Amino acid sequence: MRLLCLIVACVLAGCASSASVLSVYPPTQPDEVDPSWTPTAGAVMLGRVSAHACSEGYFDRRDPSEREARQALREEAAKLGATGIHRLKYVRLGTFGPCRGKHGVRATGIAYRDAD
Repeated sequence: MRLLCLIVACVLAGCASSASVLSVYPPTQPDEVDPSWTPTAGAVMLGRVSAHACSEGYFDRRDPSEREARQALREEAAKLGATGIHRLKYVRLGTFGPCRGKHGVRATGIAYRDAD
């Protein structure tokens, strides 16, 4: 019986969701976030950020630009109080991604804040 209770407790603990992480830094302006930044001594890693850009319509064959995805990524990093993004990468999104059948580009990177 104890074993059964232990198993149930472990399963329920694995299904629990974690609370969203709040930044301890005030937000910055997206224009202040450098997308080609290299970490310096004393910089604080805030976490991985990700954003995407989608084409306008389903029959629009133009791929959204990496510039649009990069701008969306800068906005996400700015919410955390970041001043730079390191290891910026782009990935073309498939049909069943967040763009729901449209062409898309996802940008990911690691948000950092310069030492104060």
